[in-house]
Amino acid sequence: MPYESAPPFIIIVGAFCAMAGIQYLGNDVIYGKPKPMGQDDWDKKLVERDVRILEETRLKKEQDKKKKVSGYAELNKGRKWFGIL
Repeated sequence: MPYESAPPFIIIVGAFCAMAGIQYLGNDVIYGKPKPMGQDDWDKKLVERDVRILEETRLKKEQDKKKKVSGYAELNKGRKWFGIL
């Protein structure tokens, strides 16, 4: 009669798998990535640092693009075009 214990075992294992799957999909939908497991303060501070560094480099690149002028315009800065303009 060991086959009589199979249905409850299958139900219990299925319930555990369903709960874990729901948690995984919830984190994936809400945060766009799996939940980080076992992170301490050091890991969280590293993530904050990385975000800050990426933001600073993005802002620096944007400022460089705004300041960047073509070489021809920089070379002829302040000169008039054939004396007309």
